[in-house]
Amino acid sequence: MIVDLEPVLERVLTHLAAGGQKPPALAALKELTVLAFWSSLERYEARETRFRYLCHTGAGDEVVMLGTLPEEALVTATLTRKLAAAGSSIVVRESKSGWVTSGLGFASGVQQLWVDALKPGVVRIGYWLFPIAIIEGGKAYFLGDAVNSPVTEIASFLAPEPGVDDPKGARRYDSAAAIRQILNRMRLDHGGTLVVLPTAEYAKEAFSGSLLLGPSNLSPNAVGQGGHARALAIAEMANLDGAVVITGALEFVRAGAKISDQGDDFEVETLRPTVPSEAITKRVTELGGTRHQSAARLVFTHHEAIAFVCSSDGPVSVISWSDADHKVKVTQNLEWMLGSESLA
Repeated sequence: MIVDLEPVLERVLTHLAAGGQKPPALAALKELTVLAFWSSLERYEARETRFRYLCHTGAGDEVVMLGTLPEEALVTATLTRKLAAAGSSIVVRESKSGWVTSGLGFASGVQQLWVDALKPGVVRIGYWLFPIAIIEGGKAYFLGDAVNSPVTEIASFLAPEPGVDDPKGARRYDSAAAIRQILNRMRLDHGGTLVVLPTAEYAKEAFSGSLLLGPSNLSPNAVGQGGHARALAIAEMANLDGAVVITGALEFVRAGAKISDQGDDFEVETLRPTVPSEAITKRVTELGGTRHQSAARLVFTHHEAIAFVCSSDGPVSVISWSDADHKVKVTQNLEWMLGSESLA
């Protein structure tokens, strides 16, 4: 049983309609979500679930399944049974982009509506690159309200509107897309800390040592390139002990960096990107492991720095300074809001 699923899905559909989208029927979206959730809980000989995405492309009633499915016959039969109960017919076939199903009864106005089995017990619902709902452990949450600051600000930074005309806006989009790639790679590997500074010279005194400094001949060549290669090179350096430090313009500053300031004791505010969100105040020493505490101390001293901390088991936190509240804020489970590499 998924608690509060229907009210959350109703908010999803209202959110889509308010954005000019023509949403699918509530029953069809509910069936897809429930199917993805229960599929995410299945184990296949200690392998992660193979059910990844249902993506509505806006081409008629076509829904693309991105990613490898466990067994063609099993998935086809399950989808057919589930959606027939909701009054929909279904045909499943293989294509270059993955598995394609037709006949779900969706209106054609929704562009890339998707349901994602993120990992066992966690499902996301969203459109384009914006997750707008999450089901975790059987509890449903909505992520889309614009009043939910600072979560909305973080979502805008990570996934701004594409097609920006002005050069500065286009640069922000390129940087945000690259940061998404870096974080996705870091959380799939061994985790790590990514620090984003306004300039390469900012907060130089905050780091007591580094294994790599940039730009230099010691830096991997790919860091000097653009696009995907740069993001992957930066993410690979997260495997070093310490933090990877870049600028908002994706300049490589240092890797294997040790954060020097470890002495301050102060309060931080933690929250999860859900609506409604509940803020919890705690001491920095209660925040978690060394990665989180060190990153929070850096932001406490240097307010323009933003730190992303990826735990080794996948969760991502963003740590930033709030001028309005004069405190460090930590938004947890940022991985719920990251755009998938498949969708990006």
